[in-house]
Amino acid sequence: MSKRIVRDLQEQIWELRKEISDLKLQIQEGTIAEGEVLELDFIPISEARYMVDTYIKRHPGCTTSEIIESLRLDPSVIVEVLKLLGEEGKVKKEEVE
Repeated sequence: MSKRIVRDLQEQIWELRKEISDLKLQIQEGTIAEGEVLELDFIPISEARYMVDTYIKRHPGCTTSEIIESLRLDPSVIVEVLKLLGEEGKVKKEEVE
């Protein structure tokens, strides 16, 4: 494998470990009940892109959180897809009041 691929995988692993640690802490603090934790799927960007694009077309003005909760996909995948769609001019970032 190339060094870039290895580095990218290491970054993804680090991010996932951080997310898991954050969720464990939230459960311990009682800010999230164990039954309330969403089980999120991690799928390829190409699949996620189609799902997110379709969701946005059906739910104009939706937020990133709504997309994550509705599609139950890993937040890092959603953010990456939204970045790609933004670069293509298909979505725009707006601040939520």
